[in-house]
Amino acid sequence: MSYDFVALVPEAAGGSDDEVLAAASRLTEDESAVETIDPRISAFHAELATIVDSLPDDEKWISVWPLTPTAKALFVPVPYPSADDALLTLLRLAARHGLVLADLSSTSVDHPAPGLPVSVRGGDGARLGALTRDRLTALVQGVGGEEPFLVLDTGERFAQIYRESDGSFLLEHADDSGHMGTTVAGADEAATHLWKWLAADPDFGAGLTFTPVPR
Repeated sequence: MSYDFVALVPEAAGGSDDEVLAAASRLTEDESAVETIDPRISAFHAELATIVDSLPDDEKWISVWPLTPTAKALFVPVPYPSADDALLTLLRLAARHGLVLADLSSTSVDHPAPGLPVSVRGGDGARLGALTRDRLTALVQGVGGEEPFLVLDTGERFAQIYRESDGSFLLEHADDSGHMGTTVAGADEAATHLWKWLAADPDFGAGLTFTPVPR
């Protein structure tokens, strides 16, 4: 079993999820000449090839290799056990190159957005491909209910928040050096620190006291 991901140019995708999925199916069968390939698809393909070529043969998370781009799309079949890792990578690449990422076995679609390429996972499992500061602030303000989490993952490091019942937030971040946590007073402060973390701002954590999070 495999997941059939498709990266496609947004102009051809349409508006609704159904239109995007239909376009993704149609565009992967396009047999236009190689020289007509959209430069965003070419750049996405080249970066993906570099990533996959660097992996050992038994760890390449694509069912068919090499991939062949069409004029406005790239079909990326991924074996089931590798789907989660592949999705994070494909989301970041699609956001970076301004493409829409569709899973042909799904009913939903991840649309690109201007901003930092990072996988965003809410407590309900929803994912977005990229962030602006306004979008991050809105996401943080909306955290709560039965799944009061928000996780940001760049592939090399992650940060997450958890809304407490009193409205404060646990703020945690981790990289190769360890997993640290602290508490901030509210949504605006949490969003400010998360944005600084995303931007690798040297002022991230200023005024806060982080302690190691037990594993």
